[in-house]
Amino acid sequence: IAAYLIGSRITENEFKTIPVLEQPEQFGGFVSWNTYKINHLPKRYEKWYKGGVVTNPITWDQSPSGPKELHLGVLASDKKIYPNSLSVVKTDGMLWSTLPQIKKRFLLSFIRNYHFADVNLFWKDIQQNALLRIENWLNQNQD
Repeated sequence: IAAYLIGSRITENEFKTIPVLEQPEQFGGFVSWNTYKINHLPKRYEKWYKGGVVTNPITWDQSPSGPKELHLGVLASDKKIYPNSLSVVKTDGMLWSTLPQIKKRFLLSFIRNYHFADVNLFWKDIQQNALLRIENWLNQNQD
């Protein structure tokens, strides 16, 4: 239905028959992103990230940003979901995130690479989006 290829650079033409999904309800393709602290780029940005597909995991469309008000929730280390915790901005090959508004966020303030949390940062967003794509696929593939 959908491949969530999160945390590695995937180019738009990486696959011959699997397109980039550009709307939240689409199926039959993939989404991808690499999360980094806003306004920072990794040392190997040009070689490893630039040119990669960046899906907006808050809006699931081509919006260049995703506001905190639409963010469904981070799954934090305390096993709690924190909605409306961060906003994102797409840049070439990277997804920039604000510092998540969660407990112990002070520790995150020293980290630039949020790759370790590519899934957790958008836990509820991914969950709800997967359900939407499945529902849409089922509706279009009933006998």
